[in-house]
Amino acid sequence: MEFPPKTDDYFRLKTDYLRFKGAVFDPITGLYSLPILFDRIRSLLERVDQVGVFSLEIAGWDRLETQAGWNHLDRLRVRIVDTLVGLRDTHLGRDVILASTALHGGEFLIFLHELPGGYAVSLPRMDAVAKSILGIVMEGIQSEPRPGATDPLELEIGFSILRETPVMRFERQVYRALEEARRMRRRGNHQLWMQRVSDLRKILRQGSVQTYFQPIVDINNKNLVGYEALTRGPRNTFFETPNTLFDFSQQIGAATELDGLCRFRALADARGMEPGLKLFLNSLPATIQNPFFRQEDFWKRIQDSRLTNDCIVIEITERTAIEDFPGFRREIDRLRERGFQVAIDDIGTGYANLQAVSEVHPDFLKVDMSLIRHIDRSLIKKGLVSALVEMGRKIGSRVIAEGIESEAELQTLTECGVQFGQGFYFGPPAPAFPTIARPPGQDPGPAHANGPARSI
Repeated sequence: MEFPPKTDDYFRLKTDYLRFKGAVFDPITGLYSLPILFDRIRSLLERVDQVGVFSLEIAGWDRLETQAGWNHLDRLRVRIVDTLVGLRDTHLGRDVILASTALHGGEFLIFLHELPGGYAVSLPRMDAVAKSILGIVMEGIQSEPRPGATDPLELEIGFSILRETPVMRFERQVYRALEEARRMRRRGNHQLWMQRVSDLRKILRQGSVQTYFQPIVDINNKNLVGYEALTRGPRNTFFETPNTLFDFSQQIGAATELDGLCRFRALADARGMEPGLKLFLNSLPATIQNPFFRQEDFWKRIQDSRLTNDCIVIEITERTAIEDFPGFRREIDRLRERGFQVAIDDIGTGYANLQAVSEVHPDFLKVDMSLIRHIDRSLIKKGLVSALVEMGRKIGSRVIAEGIESEAELQTLTECGVQFGQGFYFGPPAPAFPTIARPPGQDPGPAHANGPARSI
């Protein structure tokens, strides 16, 4: 039987294949790198609501390689993977996915849709499984000779849960879950971490957040024009401050859920707000494209708050990046069709929110307090804020300066053409609708909370 000749195309394809395989396959351990396994991980997640992710790493990898050499580390890696494969075949389940994050690296990943014994994935049970995996792997490598190594051999393990988030690209979801597992691995205190996860889940389940309101004022006539709704966690707890509350929710993949809870709570707490004032509701970009904004429950809560749509400003915060600007803009247009207005928060802190301005043409630009603080002493800040006011004028956006604390800052902002302001100069956030604070001796005029409101 004659075979066709091996042409240049054949050798070129073979070369390309070998290069590709060399980039995604570790011939020493037999593991594929993470990106090539995304489809398999996705299929696991389609079977259940959540997938467990474990990250196991050799501590001090670079230092050990310097002491003992790469040959020793390769043998060590093979022993670890052989042990993990044995665990997969005997305890974890054949459909468990093993992966590496980098070729010839010291981090090993485990993805599984259920825990040994058929239990569903949960953080408390994952803690027990992690300790078991760590103990078995450590026992498996203790007999491995370590010529030249002076530091003790240590392994670290962390874990997290991968959940389906439709508004986020799947690959980003995987990497976020992996980073969370790494954070836990570095902390080494699983019990404390799990307790905080449990506490946050309880907050979300019970809705135990509180809304504070901070005045927004027309700085030319000192009239109250609205409030920004801000969130605080339960008092005297780890989650009392908003930064801790939102940062931790982001780490465990609950940011969108918390975002919706805060908005619902703000609408409920806003009942009784004076007619004609604006309520600024913070929203993550991801939730703008979430079905939340199309749910009947959202519109019912607005009705219950007795606010009209034209009194509500959706304030886009940049805790998460906007990945799909065309889709984001379509959702913004739908909100505007219903009468809502839109603000972009934290203007001046980065390129991304300026891109959002160019795409969305918001009704309000909220200038970050980092540009406002001591603006009276900085020609550069004054120039930047003046430029933002001019940009806003051209696109039909009005500027709100955040974080005003002094008369000098206020005077400089007036000179820059800023129309609206917010900050401790006018009043701190408070649970009830606060009146506008004024320096001692200043004429109170019409600026108290029950005074005339300027329409914006």
